[in-house]
Amino acid sequence: MSWAGGRILNNVDYWLSKLRKHLIAERLSRTTIRGYVDDGRRFLKFLNQRGVSLRQAVPRDAQAFLDHLRRNYKRRVGHAPPNEIRWRCEFTPSMHALLRLAQRRWPPVSDVERRTEWFRGQLAADNLTPDTLRHYLSAARAFLGFLEPLAIKPVDVTPQHVDEFLRVTLAVYRRKHGRQPFSSLTEWRRRYLSGIDRFLALIHGQWPPTATPDPDVAAYQGHLANQGILRKTANEYCLHVRLFLDYTREKKLDISSVTEADLRLFFKVSLRLYRSRQRHGPPTTPAYFRRLNRRAIHGFLRFRRGQWPPACPVIERFRAYLEGLQYRPNVIANEARTVRRLLAYLEEQHIGIDAVRKANVDAFVEDRLGHYQKRHGHEPLDLAAGKSRFYGPIRSLFCMLGIPWRAESPPSTPWARFTGKLCDGYRQWITEVRGLSIQTFLKSGATAKEFLTWLGETWPKERTDTPSLRQLSADDIDRFLAWRIPSLRRATRLGVCSSLRSFLRYLHTAKYVRGDLAALVTQPSHYRFEEIPRSFSQEQVDAVLACTRKDRSVTGLRDYAMLLMLATYGMRSGEVSKLKLDDIDWRAERLNIRQSKTGFESPLPLVEPVAEAILDYLRHGRPKTSLREVFLRVHAPFRPLAGAGSLAGVIHRRLRDAGIAPSGRHGAHAFRFARAIGMMRASVSLKWIGDLLGHRSADSTQTYIRLDMDDLRELSLEVPSHPRRLKP
Repeated sequence: MSWAGGRILNNVDYWLSKLRKHLIAERLSRTTIRGYVDDGRRFLKFLNQRGVSLRQAVPRDAQAFLDHLRRNYKRRVGHAPPNEIRWRCEFTPSMHALLRLAQRRWPPVSDVERRTEWFRGQLAADNLTPDTLRHYLSAARAFLGFLEPLAIKPVDVTPQHVDEFLRVTLAVYRRKHGRQPFSSLTEWRRRYLSGIDRFLALIHGQWPPTATPDPDVAAYQGHLANQGILRKTANEYCLHVRLFLDYTREKKLDISSVTEADLRLFFKVSLRLYRSRQRHGPPTTPAYFRRLNRRAIHGFLRFRRGQWPPACPVIERFRAYLEGLQYRPNVIANEARTVRRLLAYLEEQHIGIDAVRKANVDAFVEDRLGHYQKRHGHEPLDLAAGKSRFYGPIRSLFCMLGIPWRAESPPSTPWARFTGKLCDGYRQWITEVRGLSIQTFLKSGATAKEFLTWLGETWPKERTDTPSLRQLSADDIDRFLAWRIPSLRRATRLGVCSSLRSFLRYLHTAKYVRGDLAALVTQPSHYRFEEIPRSFSQEQVDAVLACTRKDRSVTGLRDYAMLLMLATYGMRSGEVSKLKLDDIDWRAERLNIRQSKTGFESPLPLVEPVAEAILDYLRHGRPKTSLREVFLRVHAPFRPLAGAGSLAGVIHRRLRDAGIAPSGRHGAHAFRFARAIGMMRASVSLKWIGDLLGHRSADSTQTYIRLDMDDLRELSLEVPSHPRRLKP
């Protein structure tokens, strides 16, 4: 207790007497005056116990008095006041009346109100609307109330304090209302920031303060500008890079020593921070944030360190391999990323690169597709294209390493090993003994392998455990043909039967069977010239060439030269795709065509339109490479065309562009037939037609006579309108 001149600090009777006179002047009732005086006496005694003068009391002392009364009430009754507001109203009037008598004003003006009034005066000259003024003052008052307990002066405020205020205010709003603001989160933040920024701008002179540019971020932004990146995209990249630099400085990491593990941790932290910010905001997809974050950080690390991710011998060798094939830089980066993921997957599965098989690659692709579905909630819209994104780079990697792309696992059963032995022997018999091409084996060998697989599935297990074909019978052959050929065209059935007959002859020659079973293979009847082949009309050929000539792209120049050769010389697709630069004698104006079937060379005159088309392609369309083939792929890797399949795709695409939908044959042979019939109608001899088409026999050229339908119609007989009845 404080003493002054032998008297108590607060004279209770003196202040109560003044209070009674003031209340009588206010014409209050005796009962009300008595209640005010009793409550005032308790308040004065409480201040005396704390040693606080009534003239120097502050709101904190008044709140301490109410807390004291609340504790006494709870100790006496056993619970807190049921109605807090009504209970406070019983004591605050007398307390405030005494404080106003002693201090002339209560509650005293706080720093918050004083600064708010100053802010109001500064805004008076701006002619703001009443609503805008109210919003500005409310935001400034709330922000000053946030700073007061932290003992932070407005002149010391930083942008981090503003962000913390918004975070705390939003948390209080959600806890109070149980929901987020009805307006968008951005709009809610703007309502506070508009007033706070105006208040701080008056105090600091400029707000937000001009940030000191980070030299690393500024250098990276200049690098992006030199690359032609849009300003908006560059700003987004720099924002992610700034967050990454803050993370590295907090973790005390050096940019030159950052590893992929450190980067994965940062991506997790940044994604968690992004989701916490967007949890109560508008619905967004983290996929864009994740993709943009990775692109920005990877690009920044490549800018700072020259290369990212860190060098790997296989990846570096793969990059050099793709550069040698003249791939574009963006394609090299995408394919190297896929190979890097494959190597990481193989490392997790403890599989060496030399031991990789097609099954391992399929498992990796399924794993990546599973990641895609988990991220996007659905499979790729084009599943085949989604798989080719992974199979293409991996196939290139296998080619570089010399690993067979479709290397199969070694056979695990006796019958599988026996099947492999038979197929290897059959290949040697066809290519070495009979002197046929490997394409013949690929055609006949597929039927042989299918026949052996069918036997292994249909024969009893005891026969396949001790593999042998000694018990092969005509019944087995008939049952296989009855299973295989019902769904095939007649021409395909004939090919299957011929291939099976060839395989059975080999089995007899190699003494795998007891007798020659080839004669037991029955095949459907096939008649020569039983179908009338179809070809393009001259109008269709002209329309396709005219449509293709309008395309001046690299693809258009190549396609026009190939189609013009088909239409001019009637060449086969293999003869066009395998044409080499050495086969063109520019001085003698001659083409040396190597026939696909016979292998003989046929010299043909190099006509002027074809020569101009080839020169146009060589000068403006053909990539610079050491390959000698004339026609190459348009995109890297620049290799010769695969063969008939590639040319068939070109013809189909150009027919579609020209709006032509032919019925029947519409490949390279349709041009061949069209050229032959055109020469026949021009009265060219059969011998000259055969020489142009590369036929060694006139019988081969006679096939095209069937196409001259106009001449055949002249030989037809008229049908009489009233045929005579034959007499019995």
